Amino acid sequence: MKRSENLKKLIVCALMIAVASVLSFVKIDMPMGGGLTVCSMVPIVLAAYLYGPKWGLSCAFVYSVFQLLFGLDNVAYATNIGLALLIIFFDYIVAYTVIGLAGFFRSSAISVKRIVLASVTVLTLRFVCHFITGIFVWDALWPNEFGLSSAVYSLAYNGIYMLPEIITTSIACALLCSSRQITNLLVKELSGADSNEGAKDHLVLFWVGIAFIVIQIAAYVGLSLTGSMSFLFEASSAGAVLKASWELFSASLVGIIGIILTVCGALSIKKSKK
Repeated sequence: MKRSENLKKLIVCALMIAVASVLSFVKIDMPMGGGLTVCSMVPIVLAAYLYGPKWGLSCAFVYSVFQLLFGLDNVAYATNIGLALLIIFFDYIVAYTVIGLAGFFRSSAISVKRIVLASVTVLTLRFVCHFITGIFVWDALWPNEFGLSSAVYSLAYNGIYMLPEIITTSIACALLCSSRQITNLLVKELSGADSNEGAKDHLVLFWVGIAFIVIQIAAYVGLSLTGSMSFLFEASSAGAVLKASWELFSASLVGIIGIILTVCGALSIKKSKK
């Protein structure tokens, strides 16, 4: 029983990572730099809230590795090993792994206040990580043209996209937990209860698969609009090619998962009707 439950958690976390990776491709460029994503942190926060800090931190760490692979070209800007390590850990590994700390806010009952508090707390910690690299890495490499101190400029640069990220993530998590259907699903996951309504579960599986396929198509459209598709074949550096390749791979992975879920759901529905 425990083995099957762990397998279920592993699958859910993998799906959350895939969705978060796709959502991270869609960004709104901010005036000073950086980008506001379309609630890309929500799946990781939810995974941590559902399964606690152990699974949450593991899920967030894997996601951070993906983000590092997507951002290899940023690491290339480092002029020495010290700066490279700061970028790797404080802009990627630590910055995204702390999202898993939302698991410490887990409770036996769904609480909108707790998940909002979790979102605000972990994303503030992520902001602190980016704030540190802004001072010791980016302003050191390219001193700002406004004559501001490193701390003030890093605060403004990172705050201008992280504050909206915190707000949108908190609102999205609150809305999801306020939905009766989503709440029932979350309660089921928190309690570890098995559903007796097999046919309905199969139907949900089918439509979740369809949703993933739609997300994958949207990701391809986003990659095409941002030029990542053509950039894969035109990029000259190995890091740039790897970055574009991983973006394409991640988007494709979501589509493959969607097809598998849709087929499994359809077969299960057919079997349950016999």
